[in-house]
Order: sequence, then structure tokens, then C-alpha cells
Amino acid sequence: MTAIGSQRVWIIEVGEMRRILNSFLQFMERDHSESLILAATNNLDVLDKALFRRFDDVIEYSLPADEEIIEILERKLNNFASNLNFHSLLPALRSMSHAEITIICTDAIKEALLNNKEIDINLIDSIVSQRYSAYKKVD
Repeated sequence: MTAIGSQRVWIIEVGEMRRILNSFLQFMERDHSESLILAATNNLDVLDKALFRRFDDVIEYSLPADEEIIEILERKLNNFASNLNFHSLLPALRSMSHAEITIICTDAIKEALLNNKEIDINLIDSIVSQRYSAYKKVD
């Protein structure tokens, strides 16, 4: 996988990507417009450190704490699964982002509505397993 901001010292990187990154860095240095430049990554290790010097602010988002996971589950599932013990879902969801947990909730609601199912721990576990298996295919 190649990104515009990949480290320039990588041996496997082609010269063209180095030139693109250098051009991008120069563009950022010369920009005097009123524009706002945003960038995002889920893999800090591959980014060239020179990128960080071009941004005024770097905001890091971490995985949600247990309380945040419970809050997401309550907000998304309370109307559909009021008898579900949300704390029992924590082990399966601890390694997931806010967005992933929200998607899992949405998928559970869809599955329950389309197939006349109850949202229970088995359904959530099944959806979590599907997401993990999808990640393995991408790697």
C-alpha cells in the first residue's frame, strides 16, 4: 500500500512517490491561501515525519474507553435491544473504533429488522466476527 505521505527512506518505495511527496510538501509550504488543509491516517508509522512539521495541529484519536463503548451501544441500540447487557459486549468491542462500533450497531439493527430477529449477544458477536474476517482479507 502506498500513500502520498509515505516515508521517503523506504527502500521498497519507488522514486515517483518520493517526488510526489516532495511536491506536496513544497505545495504546503508555498500555500498562502485562506484554505484549510486536513489530513488523516490510521497508520502513523508509515508517514514521513516532514509532514507533521507542515501542520499547525495534530489531533490523535484513540480507541474508545469502556464507558464510551457503553454510551455508543446505549445511544444506538436502546430502542431496539433494551434487555441486552451492554457490558457483556465489551470484550468483543474493545479493539474497535467509535465508527466501527457504530457500524456494528447499525448492522445489528438492519439484520434484526430485515430478518425479524432479536438483537442479542449472538447477533452482535456474529457481526463482530464478520468484520474481523473482512479485515483479515484486506491484509
